[in-house]
Amino acid sequence: MSKLIFASGLLVYFICTCTIKKVNIHTYIHPGYISGQIHSIAFLSVRESQVKELESRRMNTRVFHAFLDKNPHIEILSQSKSTSLINGNHLSDTWTAFLENYELYGRPDVELLGTIGSTLNIDGIMQGEIVELTQIEGEVGLNRATTEVKIRYRLFDTFRGRLVWEAVSDGIKIAATDTEPLPPVWDVLKIATEKLLYYLPSL
Repeated sequence: MSKLIFASGLLVYFICTCTIKKVNIHTYIHPGYISGQIHSIAFLSVRESQVKELESRRMNTRVFHAFLDKNPHIEILSQSKSTSLINGNHLSDTWTAFLENYELYGRPDVELLGTIGSTLNIDGIMQGEIVELTQIEGEVGLNRATTEVKIRYRLFDTFRGRLVWEAVSDGIKIAATDTEPLPPVWDVLKIATEKLLYYLPSL
């Protein structure tokens, strides 16, 4: 009997001292999208990042290359080139206004989107953002340190004025014990990004 109790104790201890990783993802693709409708995309830098610039750039680069691999037939402009085109054509404020209107009303401003598309001569615009970053310090006897990062990527069709694809990925990492420090943001960002890569669309 004592051996059984001892073994059970070990099992409980093992479970309680494991680092916990979780990821949730929600995706959307426009039901009316037909393969081949988009031929060129401007892939923008991460919007309003709440994490270090290096970390958001690493995330964006991974998504860019994975998206490129899934869509080799589409011309995809790099982050730097897309940003240069937006700024060079004085469309930064227009794009910001478009996103703000979309967040407010839940539908794309067809005119603004069309203006950007025709000026840059592209069919689509894709951009990611760090929607939320939450970190909770661990307290002995109360809780373990937790880092949570939620990311979102959207692809808009500039010609038809609509959202083609969206994915929201939420990564969480909880420390193994209540005395460990906060899980690094990049570790959690990688968890959320890896899940999102699997759901990138083939256009």
